[in-house]
Amino acid sequence: MLLGEGAYGKVSKIKVNQKYFALKETILPEYPKEPEVIMACLREEAMNLVHPHIIERKSSVFLNNTFQLRMELGVPVYKADERRILHDIGQALWFMHSKGFIHRDVKPANIVRVGKEYKLVDFGLTRKSECKRTLTGYMVSRWFRPPELLRAENDLLYDGRVDMYSLALAAHFLHHQKPLFHGTTAQLLKQYQRHKPQGLY
Repeated sequence: MLLGEGAYGKVSKIKVNQKYFALKETILPEYPKEPEVIMACLREEAMNLVHPHIIERKSSVFLNNTFQLRMELGVPVYKADERRILHDIGQALWFMHSKGFIHRDVKPANIVRVGKEYKLVDFGLTRKSECKRTLTGYMVSRWFRPPELLRAENDLLYDGRVDMYSLALAAHFLHHQKPLFHGTTAQLLKQYQRHKPQGLY
């Protein structure tokens, strides 16, 4: 059963030993074509942080030109209380940042519910935060990207604060079921200029 499909593969529901799991599969392009796909798989394979609000990995394998990652089964989130999202995913990000990683792709599609908990998934764009080199401004989807990265014409230095900005916009989206900002890059920057922040509570 197909659960979702993205730029770097598809996620399906599978059954192993009477238990259900999520299986992410990515077809690996022939080297040196599309190296970013291969790098995304290597980052997913290397991401072994364990936290209550990070999806639990069960196994990973490179097999027959395919990368497979088996995880606990989560339910896609279409509507949620923004305070719960900020609390649960905020803890996951704090933990990642404390270990030196930036997620770089915090958005509603990368948040799932397992039982009563919300968890962060998809680590294909994750980077080490203490690296001294610049990083591409193209990270999380445009609607959830900080304005300084929307304006970026070249690579630049940034840290985990970009994740927290994206989290706030993702929480708003899931609570209100619509984006706070939307449109082209130029339209988004104009909306940022006109926006007057309001309290959450």
